[in-house]
Amino acid sequence: MANLLLKGFKMFRKENYEGNTLMKRLVKDGQSPDYFIISCIDSRSNPGTIFRPEPGTFFAHKAMARSSAPIKKVQPSPPPCNSR
Repeated sequence: MANLLLKGFKMFRKENYEGNTLMKRLVKDGQSPDYFIISCIDSRSNPGTIFRPEPGTFFAHKAMARSSAPIKKVQPSPPPCNSR
């Protein structure tokens, strides 16, 4: 398993860092993404894989269960269904 992770890191470094001026600029100057994504901790739902963003597009937080505080709702929720 460690060899697979190391191989993946080397591919990432070669494909996304070496010669990539955007990545080097983000490392040097910092970043201020416009989006903060809270996603499931499940490894099958990685926002970086799903959205395929450029580096520095968003910060992502992988939340487990209900470890995130609820956000303020923009629109009121519809009334609950009464199935009696």
